[in-house]
Amino acid sequence: MRSAAVRLASGAVCHRSLRAFARSMASVALSCAAFNVLPVACEPAPATASTEHAAADPQDAPAALDLASRYGNAPIYPGQAYRDGLEGEVIVVCHVAADSALADAVVETSSGWAVLDEAALVAVRKWKYTAARKNGVPVPGQVRIPVSFEQP
Repeated sequence: MRSAAVRLASGAVCHRSLRAFARSMASVALSCAAFNVLPVACEPAPATASTEHAAADPQDAPAALDLASRYGNAPIYPGQAYRDGLEGEVIVVCHVAADSALADAVVETSSGWAVLDEAALVAVRKWKYTAARKNGVPVPGQVRIPVSFEQP
């Protein structure tokens, strides 16, 4: 998979697949940046009409993943799954409470392998989130996070 380095406003450098980079550049409302740690790659979820509309008003914002919390907390590819050559992508929906706490994380789309689905859930539970905002007030929201398990 080709990758590109992207410098964030914070000065941090993220490595993204070119496909994920193109998707994220197409939508400024996207709140997740790709984070590659071989052999696992996380890609941002594509923006929806509701997130694009929310970004237009500075008082409104969708729930988001705190990017800094991903560093050092990358999904861990289960050893036996890696040795067995299991691969797949898990889409996790994270429900974020108004106080920015993770209320729940559920697998929306399975990789087809329970061990990879569980590894994705373990990872997203370690990350920090920012609550959605409506008229400047924090409200519950959700974030869709694809987690890809691919061998190099």
